[in-house]
Amino acid sequence: MYSNSIIFDNSRQWSIIHRMRIAPIIGYEGRYSIREDGVVISHLNAPSHGYLGDHPLKVARNKCGYDYVSLLKSKRLKKLKIHRLLAIAFIGNPKNLPCVNHKDGDKSHNEISNLEWCTYKDNTKHAMEFGTWRNAHIKTERQLKNLTKRKSLV
Repeated sequence: MYSNSIIFDNSRQWSIIHRMRIAPIIGYEGRYSIREDGVVISHLNAPSHGYLGDHPLKVARNKCGYDYVSLLKSKRLKKLKIHRLLAIAFIGNPKNLPCVNHKDGDKSHNEISNLEWCTYKDNTKHAMEFGTWRNAHIKTERQLKNLTKRKSLV
């Protein structure tokens, strides 16, 4: 499905800049969708907030640097990371890999061209190379192998 992306330009006129793919968020079909630029759209009416119909959701950033949105279902809020929502919606995963990696190491750079599916081990190695790995005490390949083996058993 496509949506028109509309912006407010300098001459105070609304204009369509280009067509953009939009996909429903799995498990939230009919309630929320995500555009290929990472904007999450709510299809719920929220008159108390001034919204009657489709509107973009506010994005927050967690303490690890990942952008996320809070989605409501059955009176429960769930925080979902933007990069995972984009990958699930727009990037095929034929090998059923568990992780989504930011190729450039920037956790806030949520463009489809910057995301890829990978294994836990590949994701950890990539984070170590870019210096974004939180477990900096792990220095050797053997320590990494033991960590990823334990994680896959869980």
